[in-house]
Amino acid sequence: MKSLQEFLVSTKLLQLAHLERGNFDTLLDTLKSIVADSSVDWDRLGGEKWARIIVDGEVVSYIHSELNLAFALGQFQTQFKQTFEECRLNIFFVDSFDRKFSVEKHQLEQMFQIPLTLSLNYGALSINDLWWATVS
Repeated sequence: MKSLQEFLVSTKLLQLAHLERGNFDTLLDTLKSIVADSSVDWDRLGGEKWARIIVDGEVVSYIHSELNLAFALGQFQTQFKQTFEECRLNIFFVDSFDRKFSVEKHQLEQMFQIPLTLSLNYGALSINDLWWATVS
């Protein structure tokens, strides 16, 4: 299992400033323009906290709208890395979003400032699980 916990602690996400709304919109537009045939899935008016970049029907990146946090498939590292770094985002490139990450539930609750469900396995967590649990 990859330690999502180590990534979160090492980047000190809890101490980082949040992204400004205009900067986040620009980031999404930039990412969408970098990869042909990509789209953005984000319900800003619905209060969603995560945006997803989708290519050919598959999620290739999750970007939090308030925290300096993003996950992306490693195959897009060349395209996304500079943009993420320019926005001072902490990016975790992975080979897949499968259930192979571990993190302490209380760490996520502290970071996202919401209570999380007990129905997830935080020792074998997928990035989609994290998205689902913290999207609103």
